[in-house]
Amino acid sequence: MPSARFSLQARLLLDIPDPDPPPAAAAAATAGSNVKVAVRCRPFNAREQQLASPCCLQMSGADTIITNPINGQEKAFTFDYSYWSHDTNGATYASQQTVFDDLGRDVLENAWAGYNVCLFAYGQTGSGKSYSMVGYGAEEGIVPKAGADTRPLLGST
Repeated sequence: MPSARFSLQARLLLDIPDPDPPPAAAAAATAGSNVKVAVRCRPFNAREQQLASPCCLQMSGADTIITNPINGQEKAFTFDYSYWSHDTNGATYASQQTVFDDLGRDVLENAWAGYNVCLFAYGQTGSGKSYSMVGYGAEEGIVPKAGADTRPLLGST
């Protein structure tokens, strides 16, 4: 017989509702709190531009399509969010504010409600994790935007 811990983990991983959730879990579920997966396509860096690298990604809504540049074969994936940040002039460009509004704000609100929260960026070196989380220059990432949002709640300037 599986342990209660294993059973709970299985429900979380498979997103199966707990038949008798504790009050805190029920409140979190009604607040829309859950695991969300987002992918973001960053602009080419200087090296990629110098090599005239082809862009092998397309994004449409929550779908990300990777095209093999050699044979043209496509592979599609669906995430909670697919952010196109490759071209700042594109109609579907996802700004730092868009990413924060979709992901960071919910994490911050749940933290203030007393829930344990976690937001992390994963990817290979140079893939844009620091840009999304911290930002560069005037383009603030999720962390500084979250800090700015907490100042009014704390009563500090």
